[in-house]
Amino acid sequence: MRRSAYGYLRAKEADLPIKKAKTCIACGLPLERAEDYPLGDETKKYCKYCAHPDGTMQSYEEKLAAMTQFIQDVQGVDEAAAQEFARKLMADLPAWRKRVEVE
Repeated sequence: MRRSAYGYLRAKEADLPIKKAKTCIACGLPLERAEDYPLGDETKKYCKYCAHPDGTMQSYEEKLAAMTQFIQDVQGVDEAAAQEFARKLMADLPAWRKRVEVE
């Protein structure tokens, strides 16, 4: 029995390991190069934008403020709308998923 080209390609794809892209646990940014990590440390699970200058990760409050400002700048929405959107985005990220907010 002869395989079609499509069937052959599908079989070959099944043999290939699937490399899952790493993403920042705090903002979701794809981590593709050493330059994406704080201080170039690829053992970190977060990006350079979610880190302090010494390489430690920002707190929830710091990240929320930064994401709120970013959303305001990019989307042109008011602060309250930007913060609400940032909170929703952050709630789905591994670093903040189990966070219980006290407000």
